[in-house]
Amino acid sequence: MAHRAGEESRSRDSGPGAVGCSGVKSPAAAARAGLPERCCRWLPLALAIALAPALQWCNLLAEHERWAVAASGALLAAQRLSDVERHFALVVCSLVAAVALGPPRLIVEGCVWLAGGTAVAGCLWAAGCLPFPPQQCSKDDVHRMLVEIFQRFDTYGDGTISCVRLTRALEKLNLDHQSIDLAIASSEGGGAERINYQKFASWVTGFHEPEQVPEERHFEGPLSLRASVAAGEAVLLRATWLTKYLREGGRGVLPPREDLPPEALWNAKELFGLGERMLQHLRRGGHVEFLPIVSVSFSQEEQPGGEELETLVIALDHLCTYFAKAFEEINCPADCGVFLDRCSLLRPPGNRPGMMRSCGPCNKQNVEEMGLWYGHGLVRKLLLRGRSATASEEGGLAFLQSALSGMISQHQLVLRLGGLDVIRGCQDWPSLRKACMAGRATPLTPEAFKAMLDSKPFTEATARSAAEHSYRAAFKIATGGCRRLILANLGWGGKEARMLTKALVHFTGLSELFLEGNRIGDAGAELLAGALPHCPSLKEVLLARNQIADQGAQHLAKALSRCRIVERVELQENLLGEVGAAGLAKVLPAMGCLRDLLLQGNGFGDAGVQALARALPSRPSLERLVLDATGAGDTAAAQLGEAIAKCGRLLLLHLEGNPLSEAARQALRKAWHRAGKPERSELNGRGYPALML
Repeated sequence: MAHRAGEESRSRDSGPGAVGCSGVKSPAAAARAGLPERCCRWLPLALAIALAPALQWCNLLAEHERWAVAASGALLAAQRLSDVERHFALVVCSLVAAVALGPPRLIVEGCVWLAGGTAVAGCLWAAGCLPFPPQQCSKDDVHRMLVEIFQRFDTYGDGTISCVRLTRALEKLNLDHQSIDLAIASSEGGGAERINYQKFASWVTGFHEPEQVPEERHFEGPLSLRASVAAGEAVLLRATWLTKYLREGGRGVLPPREDLPPEALWNAKELFGLGERMLQHLRRGGHVEFLPIVSVSFSQEEQPGGEELETLVIALDHLCTYFAKAFEEINCPADCGVFLDRCSLLRPPGNRPGMMRSCGPCNKQNVEEMGLWYGHGLVRKLLLRGRSATASEEGGLAFLQSALSGMISQHQLVLRLGGLDVIRGCQDWPSLRKACMAGRATPLTPEAFKAMLDSKPFTEATARSAAEHSYRAAFKIATGGCRRLILANLGWGGKEARMLTKALVHFTGLSELFLEGNRIGDAGAELLAGALPHCPSLKEVLLARNQIADQGAQHLAKALSRCRIVERVELQENLLGEVGAAGLAKVLPAMGCLRDLLLQGNGFGDAGVQALARALPSRPSLERLVLDATGAGDTAAAQLGEAIAKCGRLLLLHLEGNPLSEAARQALRKAWHRAGKPERSELNGRGYPALML
């Protein structure tokens, strides 16, 4: 039934001009529908062999028309066979062609011979003379064939063919003028002079083109970045060229895009090929993913000063060295792609040399393009802000770039580079990264962004509205597709937590939230608790080392009980006590998917751990429980021993650093082995003894 439903859906999607693929038989075909299906599929092949010389030996058509007819007929007939049958048919016809034409002419003449015969069979089928049963064909096969044919006569090099030539070919297939008009209309309207081969393939086969990457996915994969470069909307500089230029001959001036020499730019295929190898390497190691691309932002629209440029040179040198060492296994060069708005984007006509302004582009199109390059989650951002410690001195475009960078980029991919003295003191990339992680912006709602944007200066009036539109569009894309927010170790407190939680309610697809290593405290935890239930896809909440005490823990516990699919909660090394432990224990029964609960380093005391132990049997899905250094005593250990047998999926229990007697330890070990628990288990991707006391 599922297969039949799929065929019905496909028929509905096929347009009226979808020749041979809508599943609607002609009267003649319907009358002979009782023939065996496999024989019907092979009938056009037999006719192809018998009638093969038809188009090749009768010189009724010019070469380009004969190829177009052959391609169209092959599309109509080849889709009748399954993949295996199609491959076998090609072998058979190739052998016949070899015998008939001889080896010297096999490659050229044989291909036309086979395609011509297949075209005849396709014409017969299109006229309703052959009972071909519907058979789904491969879009890739169809498009590959059309690409080959269209490229042969694509005199413009744009993937199109003359409308006149194609019309003649379609007329030779005995198609009526209404169907031909449909084909022409598929290429951007009836008045088009040239036909796009991809849209024509969709028309011929009844298939629709593969859907564009959904907007919400644009900031997660490299495709949107590559498309921007391929379309000429942006170019990426080689970091090695840029640093050499600034050291030797730059004289403190960044060249506009039209003045860049060819050796300054990356080839898109080369750079994104390296990026794909880098992503695969990072995935194998379970690391956060990124591309060898960095977007650079200066504090003002004017040409940057010498101190900012020197800072950029030092940072790029460290980054390129880091890439070469960290990715030596994949032969990564000591280089990366650099996006600089004033160098990577085309300047508007008013900014050409000789006009009023000669610095960076800030027309509407370029400002909107910044949303991609500063908002993308795989691109590293370097925000050069001189000695300014706050965002108050940023210009309008710099503020836009900073806000875009703060939307979804993980914590290590956004660095706010301060004074040159600090940068000079960094010996390598890890030390520079550690020194410059603080100070980045929190995710802002479009409303909050607009309110802050109103106080920022712009050199062009139209840039302000363009910046607002760019951020709003980027925010919608980013929040809709973001699955993981890694905002760890940024030193954020209550103020940042308030701004974050206002934006967090828009992250409806968020699965993992990493906020460890900040200091949001109880006030921030309460704010966060109000936002978490608005993230229905949330599975992991990591809040270690955030100065959260009992009050904040109670608010979080209530919120987590409403997050029905949460699998992992980390609250280790906070300030939770007995009350906080009791609050968590109370909501454990409601957390039906919870697998990992990490609470080490909190001062629960023996009573707090007892409360958790009593609640464990109500949560049979729990697999890993870490209670190191929580003040658990012998009474709590005894209750944990009783709970072990009732927690069938529990694979790891850690109680190190607690004042347990040897008798209590032995009792726990016996209970663990008696329940058939494993000797070792995994935690955070590493193997550990399953029971650690």
